[in-house]
Amino acid sequence: MHDYHPKLIEHVIIQTPKAVLGLIFVTLIFAWTYWQYIPLGFLLIWFFFQILFIIFRFVNARVLRQSIQEKDTKKTKQHILYFSISIIVSSIIWTSATILGAIYAPSPYEFTSLIMIVGIITAGVLSLASIFYVYVLYFFLMLLPQIAMMFFYATPIHLSIAMYLLISIPIVLLLSKTVFANHLHAITTNESLGNSVNELHELSITDSLTKIYNRYYFFQETHNFIALAQREDKPVSLLMIDIDHFKKVNDTYGHPFGDYILIELSKEIK
Repeated sequence: MHDYHPKLIEHVIIQTPKAVLGLIFVTLIFAWTYWQYIPLGFLLIWFFFQILFIIFRFVNARVLRQSIQEKDTKKTKQHILYFSISIIVSSIIWTSATILGAIYAPSPYEFTSLIMIVGIITAGVLSLASIFYVYVLYFFLMLLPQIAMMFFYATPIHLSIAMYLLISIPIVLLLSKTVFANHLHAITTNESLGNSVNELHELSITDSLTKIYNRYYFFQETHNFIALAQREDKPVSLLMIDIDHFKKVNDTYGHPFGDYILIELSKEIK
C-alpha cells in the first residue's frame, strides 16, 4: 500500500459528500433510464449494493478523519486499504450496471452507459486523484470494460469510439497525475512556510544562547498575567534571580565559561 500524505487523504475526505451526492444522482438517472428494460430483481440487487457502497464511503471517510486527527498511522493505513477495496467494488458495481444495460436494453443504450461511466471517471479526478494510484486502478477498471464493449459491438461507430477512448487514456492519466502533483506541492509548500513562520517566531521570543524566553517575551507575558490577575482579583508574583559575582566568573575563567554557566543555570531553572 502506497503511503500518502495525511493532507491528501483529508482532501479525499472533504470531497466525499460531493462525490456521494453525485453518485446518488447518477444512480437515480441510471435506474430511471433502464427500469423498463432490466428485470426489477436485478435492478433492485444492483441498487442495494450501490446503497451499501455509499454508506460505507461515508463511514470510511469519518473513520479516516478521526484516525488522522488522532495521528494513528496504523489505523489510517488500514482504512485507506478498505477505501481502495471499496473503490474496486464500486467499479465492479458500475461495470455490472453497464453489462445489464447491454444485455436487456436495445442499442444504442450502450452509449448512455458509456457517457455515464466517462462522467463518473471525469468527476473522480477531483475526488480521487489525491490518492493517485487508487484512482489509476479505478480508472482502468471502469474504462476497459467499456472499450471491450465497444469492440464487441464492432460497428464502425463503436470501433471509432473505442479508438477515441484508447487515445484518451494517457490524457486523463496525465491530468490526474498533474492534479495529484499540484495537491502535494501545495501541501509541502504550506508546511514549509508554516515551519519557517514558527521558526521565526521562536527566534523572536527566545535568547539565542540559553534558548529561554527573552526580554520582549517577558514583558509581553507579564502584561497578560497582571491583566488576568487584576480581572480575577488574584495576586500575582514575579521572581528575579541574580547570579552572584558573575563578573568575576567572566574575568577569571573567560566569557565562554560564563556562557556555559548561563546555559546550565537556565536548564536548571527550566
